Amino acid sequence: GTAAILVNGVVVDFACAFSEYVMATGLWADEFNNSSGWREASTWGTRVNDYDSGRGTCPVTAFRGGFGVYLPLQIARGQGETAIKVISDFSEGVLPAKPTLLATAAVHAGYATTLLGEAYCEMVLDGGPLITPRETLLVAAEKFTLALAQTSAPAAVLNAARVGRARVRLDLGNMAG
Repeated sequence: GTAAILVNGVVVDFACAFSEYVMATGLWADEFNNSSGWREASTWGTRVNDYDSGRGTCPVTAFRGGFGVYLPLQIARGQGETAIKVISDFSEGVLPAKPTLLATAAVHAGYATTLLGEAYCEMVLDGGPLITPRETLLVAAEKFTLALAQTSAPAAVLNAARVGRARVRLDLGNMAG
């Protein structure tokens, strides 16, 4: 019941954060060109405003384009961390879906942390000190490894964890991994 709702929240928060990330970084990298009169996207694409103040959030309607990157990713990551802590305290006897829920939360926290590590030169996780992209990516790798330890989780979740961990290993220069 409640654990599933918590994990569903993580999934939704990450989906929103990822959609904002794709649009914002696509505009920054000139991989996405806005051809409409949508002023906010056009302004971001020309780089005349502050790219990411960190205050942008995911919209609560179907309309996209709040252009928050940092805050939505941190929300998804933090929600994932919370879900992992809460779910870890239960036994499978009490929570039969524990492996699936834990793996799902860990995968989404891992991807949010990966994107933060790839996009920012410094990062703060959970009020700790500033850490490097490498250190951020190592935290992401831990999340994917946690997900993979849930061997009875659905194959799709485990495969997402494998892809995420491989991506982090590539980011870290570990080509064999």
